[in-house]
Amino acid sequence: MKKLYKTQKGSSLLFTLIILVAMLFGTISLFKSVNMSTVVAGNLAFKESSINAADVGLSKAFDKLSNPAFDLNNSSTTGEGLYYITQRKVDNNGIVCATLANTDDDTDDGTLHCKKSDMLWGTATIVGNNQVFYVIDRLCSTSLSGISSSDIKTVCLMDTNSTNIGGSNCVGNLSCENKAPLSLSYRVTVRVVGTNNTESFVQTTLSQPLQII
Repeated sequence: MKKLYKTQKGSSLLFTLIILVAMLFGTISLFKSVNMSTVVAGNLAFKESSINAADVGLSKAFDKLSNPAFDLNNSSTTGEGLYYITQRKVDNNGIVCATLANTDDDTDDGTLHCKKSDMLWGTATIVGNNQVFYVIDRLCSTSLSGISSSDIKTVCLMDTNSTNIGGSNCVGNLSCENKAPLSLSYRVTVRVVGTNNTESFVQTTLSQPLQII
């Protein structure tokens, strides 16, 4: 009795190869998705960590400005937390530099802005895996030495809710009652350096009562 054999056309093999290729692309896509999720999660973790660390820098800056023993009329350019009695230059991202804003024509980068090599940050404060630096600059165009209190507003950014009128002169005077003493504005820039030298910056403005020179 003769046996009948069907011709093998290989259609099953072709179908199997198509399924394997589809599975391969699916695996690659899943791997990329998981890898991207890991990167995003890492970035979010660093952002949260850097924000928490920046809060430490802002707190230290506030404590320094609030300390009665700290001399607000003299720059302090060494150690932890640098302080300048005049407004600093900024780079194109608004980050403060060490050069003076109004007396130094720093044209190294072709503009009146400074560059990264001009920036000084002082000594770092370690917060977890982060290094925290902060710089305070008083928002005045010049030193206040020899300038009368009535002229300070022409060279400094003032707190608009403050007044230099006080004592009995304010009794019944709605224009000055319940207002804060004459206050100057200070810019605080915090730089956080994290893992793999990643950087983040936080900047805010604080007001402090004027110290009589």
